[in-house]
Amino acid sequence: MRLLLLSLFSPIVFALPCPQWSPAQASAKLAELSQEIRSHDNLYFNHHKTVISDADYDLLRQHLTALHECFPSLLESDAFPSTTKNLNSMHQAGMISLNKAYDERSIIDFLQKAATEPLLLQPKIDGIAIELVYKKGLLIAALTRGDGQKGKNIFPQMQHVSAIPKQLHQKENIILHGELFARLDKLKNKHHGYTSARHFVAAHIHRQETDSDAMDQLDFFPWEWIDSPYQTERQNISALAEKGFSWPSLYTYTIDSLESIQSLRQTFYKPSEPVPFLMDGIVIKLNNLNTRKQWGANQVAPRWALAWKFPAISAVTIIKNITFTIGRTGAITPILTIEARRLGGLTIASVSLGSVAILKDNSLSVGDHIMIELKGQATPVFKRVLIQHPKSTPITIPDQKLYNNVSCLSWSISCHQQFLARLRWLTNSNGLNLPFLTTTHLNKLVHSGQITALDQLLSLPNESLINLGFSPTKVARFNQVITGLATLPFEQRLIAISPPGISKHKARLIAKHYKDFQQLKKTSAHELGLYTNSSDAFSLKLLDFLERPEISSLIKSLSTNEY
Repeated sequence: MRLLLLSLFSPIVFALPCPQWSPAQASAKLAELSQEIRSHDNLYFNHHKTVISDADYDLLRQHLTALHECFPSLLESDAFPSTTKNLNSMHQAGMISLNKAYDERSIIDFLQKAATEPLLLQPKIDGIAIELVYKKGLLIAALTRGDGQKGKNIFPQMQHVSAIPKQLHQKENIILHGELFARLDKLKNKHHGYTSARHFVAAHIHRQETDSDAMDQLDFFPWEWIDSPYQTERQNISALAEKGFSWPSLYTYTIDSLESIQSLRQTFYKPSEPVPFLMDGIVIKLNNLNTRKQWGANQVAPRWALAWKFPAISAVTIIKNITFTIGRTGAITPILTIEARRLGGLTIASVSLGSVAILKDNSLSVGDHIMIELKGQATPVFKRVLIQHPKSTPITIPDQKLYNNVSCLSWSISCHQQFLARLRWLTNSNGLNLPFLTTTHLNKLVHSGQITALDQLLSLPNESLINLGFSPTKVARFNQVITGLATLPFEQRLIAISPPGISKHKARLIAKHYKDFQQLKKTSAHELGLYTNSSDAFSLKLLDFLERPEISSLIKSLSTNEY
């Protein structure tokens, strides 16, 4: 099977299987994705608006590139949306990209090749790559990277960037390649309406009417001095600082080991203090300029530098399967099994959709190409559909009418998931906090038929516990806890049986007025409503729940001193 190779700005390059589409299907899907990118380009460059983040846009373009690798015969001259239109000026020196490190092995290989050569590390600033040209000390040209050979003339806009010197002290010819970026410390909330600081830069340098206030928020970080008269990058940095380009002198570090690289990368990834620019990784480079010439470059990038980007927070993947979980309260949650991706240092193989509505609203099916992202530190979430599979697979969704907050109080085939969720709640820290019992243990007990009712969990014979792998010490400890359940606070036992709509706050209010289940059962719905600030209807549901046979049996097991 051919593979769709896709670099996702993470430490790993993933291989997606190429979609099994007919030429007609592939043509339609490629055209659909191309049109979407054109639409974003139009919003971004012509209307200075955006509806997706920069990272999402990058992933769209990468995905389209990878799909064209799968279907090369369908590639037309105008099929791929271009971001290199209106390139009207030749660069003085070609602006190629950087080789990327995808894991620590790449860094180790680079260090071994460098041997005793001094190495430098700089932040990889997330801005717009540009070329500045000075003739006899006067700034005469400024171009975007464009296609690397030609760029867009942004010289008029650069006249309004106060951080870029227009006249150097010495009348010398200099060509600088570097990053035009937005000063985060100056920008603050002024980038409202832009998805990121990078978008702020791109939007303003492409405007026909220059916004002087916005341009004053921009700055420049030179990362290469073309044909420098010096022998080392350190000398370049010192000389450039004297000419008014001070950022490299503040953010360049000497490194000599993998440990020092890892430490600085982590420092930049999660800085303890605010930094003035947006970053997406680090760059490692040789200090000696003569050695750089010896190492040379290929058509894509110099061999003497390596970029190591920060862990990805977004990725493109393919849905392999769609299953459903049914929770304790009867809520049905679709789970997407996906081609594994590495995000934020975690390997993600499944994503919870949260609700059936999201599944239906996006018409998700096995084989769809989707975008996922990491929320917080470790929660993967579905973001959007990129390409839907031409032949969607029908999905059987569990009937929500069968499940609610009082269903599945005992086991049956259709109730397996919800019943198991009730057992997990009963045993974990939210409930009785029973020791040693894991979800795996509960599954075994349910599958073997040893537990078909909730109260059976509290009368497990020692033989069952031993079969689960419990040691004699664990068996004794478990039985000790079971014996003492009746002495647990009434509030804790009430929460453990999981009445519908009972929060910790409501359980606390009930426990203030009723000392045990017997008293609670004897109260009226109206009185209970007054004590808990609830409606009579809510109180009736709670009292009805307590009288259900399965719950009554569970209450007796928890309240031997009441019966």
